Amino acid sequence: MRLRGGAVYGYCMPLVLRVLMACVLMMVGTAGSALAQKTAPRPPAGNDTLEADARKLFEAIQKGDPELGVPFFLPRETYAEVKAVKDPNPPYDRLLKVFKKDVLLCKKEHPGIERGEFVSFEPAPRTKWMATGREVNKVGYFVRYRSRLNYTVDGKPRVLEVRVMLDAGGRWTISHLRPFH
Repeated sequence: MRLRGGAVYGYCMPLVLRVLMACVLMMVGTAGSALAQKTAPRPPAGNDTLEADARKLFEAIQKGDPELGVPFFLPRETYAEVKAVKDPNPPYDRLLKVFKKDVLLCKKEHPGIERGEFVSFEPAPRTKWMATGREVNKVGYFVRYRSRLNYTVDGKPRVLEVRVMLDAGGRWTISHLRPFH
């Protein structure tokens, strides 16, 4: 197939412009972002704060008290910085409401958890970079899918899966406790 003069220009130019615009948007979207500057290096898999947060989440599920787990949830400020929405408060409030509901559902879905003993928290082994522009993001960030909260009930090992965690400036937080819809 042979393309003549204007056909090459007409075919390639839209693609070149899209690639150029994507590069510009990535640079502009992350240049001034404190979160992007904090999350550029890969965050550590876990630390003492992560273990303490997981223990509080476990206690929240055991007691059926979602407020105990809220400190482990994605902070409002981080959500506002990450999402490219005009007013981040309504979607954040919905996400927080789902998290609180999920804490209560986890108690129902894990019989005997109220008698359980926390064993450990295992962050998912793979960290993925969520690029700018994906999932309505104005900056990129690191994410982990399917971390494991390990506990025992009457000496028998059990696992509660934490569906999605993201790095909030060097601290891992939960954005989705259970599968999301």
